[in-house]
Amino acid sequence: MRRGLARLAVGSTALWLVFWTCAYVIGAPVSENTPSHSPALTLTTGLVLIGVAILGLPWVVSGFQPN
Repeated sequence: MRRGLARLAVGSTALWLVFWTCAYVIGAPVSENTPSHSPALTLTTGLVLIGVAILGLPWVVSGFQPN
């Protein structure tokens, strides 16, 4: 159980960091002086998050299985 919770915490943190990286670092506005009205969750960000979740979910679930 402890190993599963640790993997869940690492997986959730990774998903959070991927979201912020895609939403605000990769898709940053050209100039900081111009207001940004684009939503944070775009199609690209959503696809990347789904991909990370699909790749990371088996790893997290395997942490809850007995040895």
